[in-house]
Amino acid sequence: RAMRHCVFDYVKGCAAGSHLVASVRLKGGGRRVATAMFKATDDGWRLTQAVGFANRQLRGSVSTMIELMAKAMAVERC
Repeated sequence: RAMRHCVFDYVKGCAAGSHLVASVRLKGGGRRVATAMFKATDDGWRLTQAVGFANRQLRGSVSTMIELMAKAMAVERC
């Protein structure tokens, strides 16, 4: 609710282990800047969506950081 988007729609997928939702926050203050959603694959986690407040498109360092996180998660699945 704080980010004004529909992440709640993925609760069942998260509970089943097929989806992972990450709240991306700024270091230090903890202010939310984005939400990233990953889907489980045979090879790891695949980034399926990353949005800012109210589904805004991400840019700059936040977008770059999420892409790096997605690359790391593509080869590791818990």
